[in-house]
Amino acid sequence: MELRGTHPGRRRLHAFRHGFKHCVRLLALGLGTGCSGVPGPEKAFVKYSTIDTTTEAHATTRQFQRKVFHIRGRWIIFHSDGENCYTRSSHDGVAWSDPDTVERGFGSSSSIDVIQSDTNLYYFTSRDEDPEPEKWRMILYAGKGVVGAHDLVWGDWHNVYHLPQEENVLYTSASLAPDRHFWIACRRAVESRDFEDLIVTRSADTMDVAQWTPYEIALKHTDKKGIAPQIIGLEQARAFVIAKLTEGGAYYVNFNNGSGWSDHEPLLSRGSTVWGDDRRMCAVYEPKSAQIHVAYVDDNHAVRYRVLSKPYGESDWAPPLGEPGRAVADDIAGRAVKAYTCVLSIDTTRSPAWVYLLYGETKYQGKDPRDVTGEFRMLRLAEGKWSRRSLLMTEKGTKYNWYPTTIQYVDRVFGILYLRGARRPWEVAFAAADRCDIDAFFDSDR
Repeated sequence: MELRGTHPGRRRLHAFRHGFKHCVRLLALGLGTGCSGVPGPEKAFVKYSTIDTTTEAHATTRQFQRKVFHIRGRWIIFHSDGENCYTRSSHDGVAWSDPDTVERGFGSSSSIDVIQSDTNLYYFTSRDEDPEPEKWRMILYAGKGVVGAHDLVWGDWHNVYHLPQEENVLYTSASLAPDRHFWIACRRAVESRDFEDLIVTRSADTMDVAQWTPYEIALKHTDKKGIAPQIIGLEQARAFVIAKLTEGGAYYVNFNNGSGWSDHEPLLSRGSTVWGDDRRMCAVYEPKSAQIHVAYVDDNHAVRYRVLSKPYGESDWAPPLGEPGRAVADDIAGRAVKAYTCVLSIDTTRSPAWVYLLYGETKYQGKDPRDVTGEFRMLRLAEGKWSRRSLLMTEKGTKYNWYPTTIQYVDRVFGILYLRGARRPWEVAFAAADRCDIDAFFDSDR
């Protein structure tokens, strides 16, 4: 900064004071979080590993379903081979244990969501219970696992829904509300009537997955097909859902005020109509401000961001509904970024919370419109301001990265589980970094 019309000595003193204040501010940011605060030269601090090279199925799939955790100093991840779901662990994010089978039967990653509470993991999935190989009968189950020093021990499994034979449930989303009740949302398909809707239930007791309230319909318009939902449980038996619908290419939202779901389901944005593009949205809840942060990819492939505040009405969105959400990746890159996925993580130890947005920038487009891959980049929202640059989170020069799922709560570390490869068999890959290094990267350009 140059101060015109002032003595050179004053200009030097002002520059010194400005730089000193900047360093003190960065140091203060670091001391509050266990980081050094003053970033050094940029360096390669993201660690990469390949977990499996033989998968023929979508091992991760929907990014709003969580499958990455850091507990007792160990990484714990969940992935599927299409038939079984496996868990693996690692102390450094590089060397991984042999796989342990979590469930038998239909192990599709599309219907697996996991929640962490202290050293417990709560596992929600729909499994194929039909004895005939050519038929499928999806039943929703919930279970609890306890993470020990060296193992993960599972308890009993509980049937959540007792649905008629002709009904199936898919694309499970689960949430733990501030009042310690679980919520589950999933797509219900009714074969005889050829329609789908979104059904939701809440645990009858706190921190219990054995008993559930009768399900309610959260999206009631039966002409909506291809529903993939995410649910966020709130205080006082309230909840929020966002759903991507392939037919018509739209994102809808709805709110339960504690007495039931609204008949009016606001349109959040238009999205892609390509079947399979329901993997393009994510939401996280900030307890202190009671705000819901939402990111999604619109029909022009732009990563959009919005925030919803209490009391969660249509007028409580920023930017307002009817206006486009902020195209954060475009704004920071200074150009149009063609994105194909996004996922949010949050650091709730801050006030206000810091939000980390991971998005995929398209680098490869196959003949099939669903065949889109690229590289993952990260942005950060800190103290109400977005970072001025993005951080590359996949290996430089790779372009076949897709279906990411990340750690939900960023404390000391950040991790990404994803698929890599242009054709079968695909690789199950992992990337990890210390949060201090990530924040130092962003703070160095503040």
